[in-house]
Amino acid sequence: SGRFRYRREQRLVGNDIAKVLSSRRRFKNSMFVVQLRANGLVLARLGLIVPKRFLHSSVSRNLAKRHVREWFRMRQSKLVGHDILVRFVGPMSRTEDLLHNLNLIDLLNDNPT
Repeated sequence: SGRFRYRREQRLVGNDIAKVLSSRRRFKNSMFVVQLRANGLVLARLGLIVPKRFLHSSVSRNLAKRHVREWFRMRQSKLVGHDILVRFVGPMSRTEDLLHNLNLIDLLNDNPT
């Protein structure tokens, strides 16, 4: 179904990432920081920052990004009108830890304004 697609125009790039980085609305844990900012659009956008120093292998980085994109894809209808930036700030020990922590963000997203 097209409503759950993750399209190119939903990617945060360049100056838009800088604007979200300056946002004060955030959720933080030992693995990542999620920052939110209203974008005034009729869609939600996602940005990812996954540095090599925390996830050394490209396989781990790509897996982490894949899981975050999937999390976003399934929840994008709740996030309309917001830019979301997920920035990894610590190592990911297991995929289950990442999924558990992403589900904790749902508490924040119940009312993202």
